[in-house]
Amino acid sequence: MGTLNAYYTAAAAVPPPDRRWVVGAGYKLDEYVRMGYPVATARSAILSLPSYANALNTAGLTATYNAIDSFPSGGGGGGGSTNYPGVVTPDSPISYWRLPATTDSAGSSPLTFTGSPATGASLITAGSGGNSSLVLDGVDDQASAADTAALNPATIAVEAWINVSATIGSFGTFVAKTTSSSWNDGWGLMWVSGVLRWWVNSYNVQNAGAANHIDFTPSFGQAYHIVGIKTASQIQMFANGTEVPGSPVALTAAIASSAGPLLMGNDGAGDLGKGFIDEVAIYSSLSAARISAHYAAGIS
Repeated sequence: MGTLNAYYTAAAAVPPPDRRWVVGAGYKLDEYVRMGYPVATARSAILSLPSYANALNTAGLTATYNAIDSFPSGGGGGGGSTNYPGVVTPDSPISYWRLPATTDSAGSSPLTFTGSPATGASLITAGSGGNSSLVLDGVDDQASAADTAALNPATIAVEAWINVSATIGSFGTFVAKTTSSSWNDGWGLMWVSGVLRWWVNSYNVQNAGAANHIDFTPSFGQAYHIVGIKTASQIQMFANGTEVPGSPVALTAAIASSAGPLLMGNDGAGDLGKGFIDEVAIYSSLSAARISAHYAAGIS
């Protein structure tokens, strides 16, 4: 209900009987934004509902619109119009780390920090709940979670908010799970030759004529919502809610599961990521629609 405080301040000025419609619209608005819809979209959806258009006279409908329009686009609930974890957790992540916290949503894969990484501002601009990001200094900062069967699903979606430093080193890694310094098992999100690469089973080997990786070129110093996916038949990569050019890529080979730990800020061979990382989650699958909803929840 904290999300609605400013809304109800405006709604209180609406006289009955229209006030009940304003209050009802408020509950519906709160429901929509917690589902991950931008506030503007939620407003339009509510005002197009026949129940409101038919039940209210022109003056009452205008009062409802004015009250809905007063709903803050930022602020409320967890520091934004949307409770970001409330959008993520219904998608049943195997593990979800709200960095810099070391515990995960399942309570089964705690992180161990190396190098005393600092904390930075949250990379999501809404619904952060005062949460911070983890700073990777490119020298010794990293986090690791011990290998478990749950962290080796047959299909996978790896999600993280990432801000790449302009001085990141070659092969600097943000998230990976591999046992090999040659990166020929498991998977990773790695900086390679000026691009952010999502790779599975090998960071550069061709598989039946198709690469085992997809590349995306971010701007330095800017936050991105990144998702890498491996299904039974292909790999995909999304940036800021949209599938990147060159995705998907056919890959029918199963994930060569790694017995190594899940690493943030390292690839297991000493190639350290540099920048910021936040809101890391692992799923067995995540649809394009839910990826878009997660991104929207982080910015609106």
